[in-house]
Amino acid sequence: MNRNFRFSKHKQRGVVLFFALIALIAITLAALSLMRSRDNAVVIAGNLAFRQAAVAGADLALEKARDWIMANAVDDIGTGLNTSKPDSGYYSSAVIDLGGGQLTKLLDVTASITPSQSADNVNWDGKGTGLKAFAVPQDAYAQAVSQNYAYIIRRLCNKENLPVQGLGQECAVYSTKGSSDSKTDQSQGNMNLSGSISGYYQVTVRVTGPKNTVSYVQTVIML
Repeated sequence: MNRNFRFSKHKQRGVVLFFALIALIAITLAALSLMRSRDNAVVIAGNLAFRQAAVAGADLALEKARDWIMANAVDDIGTGLNTSKPDSGYYSSAVIDLGGGQLTKLLDVTASITPSQSADNVNWDGKGTGLKAFAVPQDAYAQAVSQNYAYIIRRLCNKENLPVQGLGQECAVYSTKGSSDSKTDQSQGNMNLSGSISGYYQVTVRVTGPKNTVSYVQTVIML
C-alpha cells in the first residue's frame, strides 16, 4: 500500500531558518576571533617597535658613558678613574658591600633578584636606593622619541679608590708587555709591567620610553 507524505512548507521554512541562524552565529564568532587576532598582532608589533627604539637609544647612552670614561681617564692607565664619582654614576670597584661581611659583584638592576637587599640595587631615577646612576640629559632625539637614559659605570676592580696597580688591588686588565717580540697577553691581578695596561669598565644602561617600555643594555669597555 502506497502512502503519500506531504511536508508542510511552514516546517521546511522553520528548519532553513534554524540552520541559517547557526551559520550566522558561526560567521560572527569567526569574525570576532579574526579581529581579536589582528588587534593582538598590532599590539605585539607596537611593543616590539618600542623595544627596538629603546635599544637604539641605549647605544647613544653607551657612547655618552664612553666619552665620560675617556674624558676622565687622564692617562693610559686611567688614574683619573681611581676614585669613585657617584654623582657621575661612576664606581671604581665592582664589589658591593651588603653588610654583615657579605660582598657581591652582582648588580640587581631591576631590584627584583634580591628584593630584601637594597645595597646592590641601582638608583636609576634618583628616587630609590642603592648605587646612584647618572641621568643623561635629553638631546633632540631623546625628546622626539620620548626616551630617558641613565647609566652606571663600574671599574672591574676589587678595591675602591685605589690605582689599578695599587697594593692589594686586583683588577681585570689587558696588558701589553714591553718586550722585543711585542707579545700580548691578558692578565688579572696586581700588575707591575713595563708595557701598557688597559682596564675594563662595565657600563649598564637603562632606557625608559613610551607605554612604560624599559630596556637594559650592558657592555664592557676597555681603556
